[in-house]
Amino acid sequence: METVTIASMHRHDMTVYRSYGQGIFRIKGRSGDELYGLTVVRDCFDKIDMGNGPSGPKNPNATYPVPIRAIDVAKDVTQGYAGLGIFICKGEKPTIEELREASEAVKKEASGKVMEADVLWEKPGTRVEITDFHRDCCKLLGLEREWVYTQKEMKPVVECPACFTEIDPRAVVCPNCRAVLDRERAEEFGLVAAGAGPIVSKKKNG
Repeated sequence: METVTIASMHRHDMTVYRSYGQGIFRIKGRSGDELYGLTVVRDCFDKIDMGNGPSGPKNPNATYPVPIRAIDVAKDVTQGYAGLGIFICKGEKPTIEELREASEAVKKEASGKVMEADVLWEKPGTRVEITDFHRDCCKLLGLEREWVYTQKEMKPVVECPACFTEIDPRAVVCPNCRAVLDRERAEEFGLVAAGAGPIVSKKKNG
């Protein structure tokens, strides 16, 4: 029986569903300080429905087993996952060159996801589409982005109603356009003369 080894540099296990074999293929991710996880794939079978019999309804047992080679299974279940560092090894374990190529593929995928998140961040209405995978990609590349932090982790901001700049909700005067946001406190700190300047209300961002 042929066997093929799949290596994964991803930090999570991946579950792939197919109609053949056992129906579920679990690709082991790396754990702890490991560089990769290994999954051995073996030959399996698919079943072809032979259809209706000549004299009656469909017979559920009228199937024909079709063998599928391990290499073909491995190619199928890893398709589209190269950007996650999942690949087929030439041997029982990945070579240094294979790991290097997989690492480059991961970085390329991560760069694309960071660019995608940057675009989503530009429009407040699409910021919710930024996922943990986008954030993981940014951290992987060692980049700093405001959107890396979840809403709970992010510093709260509000939008200045005069110039629409995002500012600290504690601000009493907008640092950008100098609009007075809290006259009482602004006068208290001597930032404006008594009764001077328009009063505007801060609006929450998003």
